[in-house]
Amino acid sequence: MSAPVDRLSYCVTCGHEVDPYPPGSLGDEDVFVHGMERPPDEYYRCPRCGPRPAPFMEATGQACGSCAQLVPFTLVHCGYCGTKLR
Repeated sequence: MSAPVDRLSYCVTCGHEVDPYPPGSLGDEDVFVHGMERPPDEYYRCPRCGPRPAPFMEATGQACGSCAQLVPFTLVHCGYCGTKLR
């Protein structure tokens, strides 16, 4: 498996290519269970979906079938290559 990339270039919701952005520092549990707020700089803009929170890439996941990067189970598309995951 390849080494992790520190920038994502695709929307994890629709797979559209976007300006490169760093992964988020907070997982869904931090936000929804513990009430932590995402920093304003941890959002990216997708032309199709609008502003989206950058995904926390250290969550339990699977290897992308196209680029072999580890991606969380909760994502629909790989943020590294845009491949549909489910």
